[in-house]
Amino acid sequence: KGNIASAHYHAACRDLPYLREPAEIERYVRENILSTPKPPRFKRFRSASASAARVRLPEAALAGDAAALAAVLGRRRTVRRFRRRPVALTDLAHLLRTTFGVTGFYATDLLGPVALKTSPSAGALHPVEAYVLAWNVEGLARGVYHYDVAGDELRRLSRGDVRTAAVEIASGQDWIRGAAFLCILTAVFPRVLWKYQLEDAYRTLFLDAGHLGQTFCLVATSLGLGPFTTAAIQDSKIEKLLRIDGVEEF
Repeated sequence: KGNIASAHYHAACRDLPYLREPAEIERYVRENILSTPKPPRFKRFRSASASAARVRLPEAALAGDAAALAAVLGRRRTVRRFRRRPVALTDLAHLLRTTFGVTGFYATDLLGPVALKTSPSAGALHPVEAYVLAWNVEGLARGVYHYDVAGDELRRLSRGDVRTAAVEIASGQDWIRGAAFLCILTAVFPRVLWKYQLEDAYRTLFLDAGHLGQTFCLVATSLGLGPFTTAAIQDSKIEKLLRIDGVEEF
């Protein structure tokens, strides 16, 4: 219903080519990035008056949950080198449940009960689904799984070592082989369009994915796991692997 611009953006961003060879990447950076001045790292307003008011922010005296959260936030880093030790299934379970699982329900007068999660979602519609490509999780057979939120369980879609497939769907980023598993986020768009039928409905998917991605990274960090995020993906290969249509779920 009237989402022509969203459809155009969706089609234009699919299956983009990415450079893979280090020499090609270096040449591209030198010729297309370093050839222009780097923009300022931060924005600062310049006041015409030297006496313009500036408020120095005080340091907070943190304790309890606030101190623990600040510590996890401070440790969060993007990781691309991993240990060979398998990840415990209990850690993966906690990561999935805490990031994507339901924490409760809220009754609304007009739209009925809506699900609550640890991350916000536009209209509490939660269109994002999580799939797991696992190859180094203790007690879990290698393969492709869907996290069933309603059942709080993994449903296996296919069996086998999917490391090569993981690298290919991530546009050839070979370092992914060293991870223990890969989580793929998809969006079930009809959940959003049911309530929000305007063009800006598409961008709510990115907001939801961003919230979930940060929650994922923080929970992983708290467990001693090294998280990463990548948007360099090959959409058609992902959809084929997960057996989704690329239109209602992508």
